Amino acid sequence: MSIKSLKEKNQYPIIFIGSGMSKRYIENFPDWLSLLEEYWIKLDNTTNFYSYLSALRKQVALSKKDASNEEINFIVNAQAAAEIQKRFDESYN
Repeated sequence: MSIKSLKEKNQYPIIFIGSGMSKRYIENFPDWLSLLEEYWIKLDNTTNFYSYLSALRKQVALSKKDASNEEINFIVNAQAAAEIQKRFDESYN
């Protein structure tokens, strides 16, 4: 999809620049984990967000035995974000 196509359809992308940037320069802005939790709750899930993250973390840790905690956290957050996006997309299709 091109920029022109996005503009013509009035579908502007959301640019995520990272929670470090927003936490540094915007007062009371959520970090990545808080943002994920906020949207998880909006999906009205019956599964507790932190229980979901914990189970996901165990799966990632088993499959990425050489990964550092920082790498595992990144992968878990990215996979949680992808799951949230998938569920939002499904609810609007």
